Amino acid sequence: MRLFILAVLLAGAFASNDDLWHEWKRKYNKEYNGADNEHRRNVWEKNVKHIQEHNLRHDLGLVTYTLGLNQFTDLTFEEFKAKYLVEMPPVSELLSNSISYDAKDGNVPASIDWRQYGYVTEVKDQVSIGL
Repeated sequence: MRLFILAVLLAGAFASNDDLWHEWKRKYNKEYNGADNEHRRNVWEKNVKHIQEHNLRHDLGLVTYTLGLNQFTDLTFEEFKAKYLVEMPPVSELLSNSISYDAKDGNVPASIDWRQYGYVTEVKDQVSIGL
């Protein structure tokens, strides 16, 4: 029965995305030319379909979280990964470079500012790195 309800809801959910596409482009200041517009629209529609299917599964109690449109909806996962995600080193390498804090006499501070030790830097907005 749940599958039938899901199928009926999906049929109506994908009726027309034209208005949503133009609204989304306006909201995120996206402009494309010619073939790029068609390609981005196809990627966007695939992602919108995934979001709608997932959120319907949420409404049916099959998953516990919802998804939504954002400024990355026109990217494939591979494009997003290449542009915004960082490859993590192997766990063995992370463990070999681990740093510990020596709590003298068992006195552990409520917090440690690792910036003072030079282990981390100030928080930065890195959204545009690699663009």
